[in-house]
Amino acid sequence: PIITRSATTRYENESGESNYIGTTPDIQYISDSYPIEGRFFTEQESGSMAKVAVLGFKVREKLFNTENAVGKSVKIQRVKFKVIGVMEERGAQGMEDPDDQVYIPFTTAQKQLLGINHLQAMMVRSENEKVIEQTMEDIKTTLRERHRITDPSKDDFTVKSQKEFSETLGMVTGIFSIFLSCVAGIALIVGGIGIMNIMLVSVTERTREIGLRKAVGAGKKDILYQFLMEAVALTILGGIIGIIFGIVGSYLGGMVLGKMLAVEWGFSFSLTSIILAFGVAAAIGLIFGIYPARKAAELSPIDALRYE
Repeated sequence: PIITRSATTRYENESGESNYIGTTPDIQYISDSYPIEGRFFTEQESGSMAKVAVLGFKVREKLFNTENAVGKSVKIQRVKFKVIGVMEERGAQGMEDPDDQVYIPFTTAQKQLLGINHLQAMMVRSENEKVIEQTMEDIKTTLRERHRITDPSKDDFTVKSQKEFSETLGMVTGIFSIFLSCVAGIALIVGGIGIMNIMLVSVTERTREIGLRKAVGAGKKDILYQFLMEAVALTILGGIIGIIFGIVGSYLGGMVLGKMLAVEWGFSFSLTSIILAFGVAAAIGLIFGIYPARKAAELSPIDALRYE
């Protein structure tokens, strides 16, 4: 059984926003996670609405730092709970962080904190992967019988496997990646057009310079390479600025999102991504710098020298 709510957990002058999970001792086996300090509450404590709590690893750190938490008392929604254990560190899992949770008996959550007599969800662990689908069908059949539902289209519950959650998350991530790729593509095209316009203006402003260079012996290739290199240098400079802003923005964004969502939002960047960014910047300079460079290279030295 699962009952979950977000609430402020307090210990003396320390406090933090965490989720409390009303459940039974079986949650240890279901999630394959066990206390590293103290113990988990028993079936007897769960049945008697005992006010005991097992802290997630991160909650212990927020409230007690290095102090021993077992045996101390914390308050959840102004109700005092005795800490009897601390769970092992597991790390964030998607949008959920088991380390930032407090486990209490589900009967205590029902009666002492929420005043309800129902559950929000149930977690089930099958014996192996082969029976997952059959287990899900058995659960649906049982719930329909208990809820007196004869038409499956009128189910007042949903049953999902971890695989379905992963597929849904993968689909959302895929759509998000496509969306970001489209935005990046549009940004590159707009940036490339901007580079081309800047170089065309530069060619116009430096027409006499081009004519003078050609008059003293510069060939078409020399002019072409000069303007191509300038375009590439311009885009690489923009790439460097973009990389710096990207790293700083990602770091600050991770900190803000981590605090807003109360999860450990890691920050990292790879050398490969930086090399790729430089490569893309150089490619944009080459592609969109070709037309202005060719236009400069094709100028007649006589006409260029006469240009006012």
